[in-house]
Amino acid sequence: MVSGRTGQRVSRRDVAKAAGVSLTTVTHALNSPPGVRMKSVTKELVRETAKRLGYRPSYVGRALVTGKTATIGLLQPEFTAVTSLFYQRMIQELARSMEADDYHLLLLFDTPEKRYKKVISRGQVDGLIVLRSRTDTKLAEEIPELDIPTLTVNFSLRDSSIPSVHSDNRNMIRNVIDEMSEAGCRSILAIHDYREAFANREIFEEFAVATGKLADKGIVGSTIIPSRNFREQVRNLWKSEQRWDGIFIDCESFVSQFIEETVNAGITPGKDFHFITSLCLENYTSIHEYENCIYVQQPLLVGEKAWKQMKILLNKGKCNKEEVVPYLRIAGAKIKK
Repeated sequence: MVSGRTGQRVSRRDVAKAAGVSLTTVTHALNSPPGVRMKSVTKELVRETAKRLGYRPSYVGRALVTGKTATIGLLQPEFTAVTSLFYQRMIQELARSMEADDYHLLLLFDTPEKRYKKVISRGQVDGLIVLRSRTDTKLAEEIPELDIPTLTVNFSLRDSSIPSVHSDNRNMIRNVIDEMSEAGCRSILAIHDYREAFANREIFEEFAVATGKLADKGIVGSTIIPSRNFREQVRNLWKSEQRWDGIFIDCESFVSQFIEETVNAGITPGKDFHFITSLCLENYTSIHEYENCIYVQQPLLVGEKAWKQMKILLNKGKCNKEEVVPYLRIAGAKIKK
């Protein structure tokens, strides 16, 4: 739609003239900046006039007026991160939530050249969301220097002031231990690699604390790191004749292998010992009928909460230092006989 001036786009000045108000009033009525009050009748008049004339906002002009780009940078650890279904689910809901507020994502990557810093220094984004699984002490030093609203997702920089949104890994493993304890388990084994990923490290730390608090009840906890040849490791585990009455496995990539080798050894998970696993995605295809229960992360909810927290930061509010999202508990199927 164009104005009466042939071939020219309807401008805010055209709207102001037609509505009989100032250009500033039109700007405030259409953009609603924080802290600016305006009579609802005036705002409605301006918006109705703009609609009648076919006014379409110029995002370049809007950025110049408001100082906002309506864009948030999403910093991922490397280019291959975009292939992660778990990340995709978080980004899916993050982007959907942002779009409702007329905000959009700009994908950035933490390459050795650190080119994402140029994007930030040029003012191309209003905020930064850092998505990754591993903690990075160097990143903890770099992010505060950016001087931009920043949020970490799926991990936390505990020694910094940067807020985070991630799964409630600690409460999940406490629930696992409590459930096994109530089921009569006294010797509990956790199989997971806690050396690199933030979630696994939290699970490992809380597992030690939770089992330690139950030591007076005779409960003993132990941990095994999966080896490169995990199948052989499981076979040797059962050959050692060491037994546990409760076993927890984190990470779906190990679950199928563990169940197959355990059944081949003549031992039935969920029957000969209480068996609980945790997964990244609720629709993972290898959920077996051997688990007594399964704990699943909720990446969609993480994405939704991430935008809620970022909006608080953009409005210069104070959000929670750590916003956690509970795991979804799924009861296991009937155990094979």
